[in-house]
Amino acid sequence: MIDTGASATIILDRDVERLGLDWNRLTPADHQLGGIGGSVETRLIPDGTLSFTATSGNTVRERLKIYVARHDLKAVGGRRQFLIRDCLTWPELERLRSEGYSGD
Repeated sequence: MIDTGASATIILDRDVERLGLDWNRLTPADHQLGGIGGSVETRLIPDGTLSFTATSGNTVRERLKIYVARHDLKAVGGRRQFLIRDCLTWPELERLRSEGYSGD
């Protein structure tokens, strides 16, 4: 899913791991981002490329600055920690939906 109203493109904790990004090699951001877990340590990919397939079937590529966020899971607890660490990503939800799952 692409949030066309978003003010920034952000990669979160799980995606950092999945993509094999080395946190220590990323450029520190000039400010921190905030979200469901509060303020997060933020790094940058200053010249990233976002590629996706449009509904037309065409591949769309856009060069942009990508923020990379890392939560301090020890500083949050309970439901917030679950939301940060364990919630399904949009592609996972779409896969479940395509397999006939429905529910809250």
